[in-house]
Amino acid sequence: MDSINLTYLRDGGDNPRRHMDTDDMADADGETEGVSDDPGGGSRAASGGSRSTTFEPTLGKRKRGISNAREASVQAVTSAMRDHTTALTQSDRECAKMRCDTTHDVAKQQAELATQLMQQDVAGRERVATIVGDRVESGYNRLADAILMMGSRRRSRSSNDPRSTTY
Repeated sequence: MDSINLTYLRDGGDNPRRHMDTDDMADADGETEGVSDDPGGGSRAASGGSRSTTFEPTLGKRKRGISNAREASVQAVTSAMRDHTTALTQSDRECAKMRCDTTHDVAKQQAELATQLMQQDVAGRERVATIVGDRVESGYNRLADAILMMGSRRRSRSSNDPRSTTY
């Protein structure tokens, strides 16, 4: 995870508001921490005698208050983002579970409907087969009757016909 190093942060330049803030930044002992208007003194003398634009790790009370407010707001945003991420993750899980359950239910309904459709199709085919079978049976019965009638006519003719001999 990345960490923030305050020593590399630079001030954006002179800010008139900063000049007003730095006048009021005295500690209880009368010394000012953080940015000082005094060109010489302390660690700021090494920077060439001009006002330092780096943020010092030890800040004045007001700067600490501002820093703490910034930190608190960053923590609040981070907490809100964490809560949002948790809610999204939970929502994604619930959606996936609902999708799986729904897919299962839909597949089950499709299978039941396909079964009903096949049963109806089989019943329809059985009715058609019964009707066709009855017609075929009726046709064969008529054919058999016709054959029997033709056979009986032949016999009656052949008994009257002198050409036919019975053995």
